[in-house]
Amino acid sequence: MGNSVNRYRMTEERLHGKYHAEEWQYNILNVVMLYLGNRKTQDNLIEMLRIIFKEKAPALVKKRQLEEEYDIHLTEDETKELSKMCNLSEGVYNSGFDDGVNVGTRNKAKEDLQNLIESTGWSLEKAMQALRIPLEERDHYEKALKKQH
Repeated sequence: MGNSVNRYRMTEERLHGKYHAEEWQYNILNVVMLYLGNRKTQDNLIEMLRIIFKEKAPALVKKRQLEEEYDIHLTEDETKELSKMCNLSEGVYNSGFDDGVNVGTRNKAKEDLQNLIESTGWSLEKAMQALRIPLEERDHYEKALKKQH
């Protein structure tokens, strides 16, 4: 999937009636998707975009690569924008990672609670105490486990 560029175009599909539009009337929307891979490529444009958008490196490292490899010299404002973009993508990645970890942790705790209740016959409250589930999170687990049954 990586290091590819695809274009998607709109086409007419008549579902009812006899009207037929000329292609120029509806084919004004084109979507170009860049699928940037994690490995270097021989295509200069895709490689440059991969460095900017995909590579996990600080903005100053990316700026240096653009200068050395592509003779692109960024202005101070462009460097600030590159830095913002790098920080934004890192923040989005970290946020998604944290969300995934939180979901995984909650799912594991829910599974552990269920196993404790089934194997010991304990109440949900006692199982939450044993697993040291914080008081502010107990309502969540109570609702989640009730949904399962």
